[in-house]
Amino acid sequence: KRDLKATGQQYDSESLDPKKNKELGSVMFFVGIGVFFFTIMNTNVFGVVVLPIGAIVLGIRLYLKGAEQEKVLRKYMDLEEKKSKDIR
Repeated sequence: KRDLKATGQQYDSESLDPKKNKELGSVMFFVGIGVFFFTIMNTNVFGVVVLPIGAIVLGIRLYLKGAEQEKVLRKYMDLEEKKSKDIR
């Protein structure tokens, strides 16, 4: 678990579940895109666009964190499998 914490910033999410991080990242990304286009179509105020862009960036970061966590877990699963084969 210590290596999983090293795969992403802890202030993005306390979750160490890669699947949950990837799902949340995807949701945040698409919600951000939707709100971004809705905001652009309905207002001429540029400052309102900052929040959707923040959601998009957060979504991308969470998704990448989940992908990195999956890679680390896969590496450790392979090592554990190799160790168990070597013991036999």
